[in-house]
Amino acid sequence: MQHQIAELAGCSINTVRQALDEAGIQIRTRRPVGHLEKTISRAWLEKEYPHKGRSSPDIARELGVGKNDVMRLVNKWGIPRHPTSQFTNPFASLDTELSPAMHAVSRTKNCVQRLRHLTVTSRHSTLQDAADELSVTWSTLKYQLKRIEETAGFTIIDIRRSRPLTITEDGRRFLDEAMHLLSLLDNRAA
Repeated sequence: MQHQIAELAGCSINTVRQALDEAGIQIRTRRPVGHLEKTISRAWLEKEYPHKGRSSPDIARELGVGKNDVMRLVNKWGIPRHPTSQFTNPFASLDTELSPAMHAVSRTKNCVQRLRHLTVTSRHSTLQDAADELSVTWSTLKYQLKRIEETAGFTIIDIRRSRPLTITEDGRRFLDEAMHLLSLLDNRAA
């Protein structure tokens, strides 16, 4: 920034520093080399980044550093990077334990929107009723439900044999967890 000011003002960087000092404006100093490594441990970063699925910008915000600093440590310590097919876990910052099924679903595309659609669907007797409330097609809901169930590894809402829609036992536990997590996210945003 000082370089840009000097260039715009047509003066040297020393002149800019002196002017900032005279004005009582503190110049931000660089952190010493290795500062971040002394601040956090490899075990902590492994827990937060690959296991919880937090993004590097999210971790960086918490630590008050840039995301590139976090990624430098990830690479230096040989911590596995997020696969390109996985998405950041939106629940990681909630500091709550996720079931294995929810952890898997949380790393998929648009998981928050899809979980919201799933919780709305669970309150209706037909996919069409839920689709009408959400202003989407029933085929969209059916597709989203199928993807979530494939990722979770079990049927959540039985749509094949029964009318009205029937929530399975595993599905009830999953939906309860989803509603709890979505509520925590909403409260955090408020």
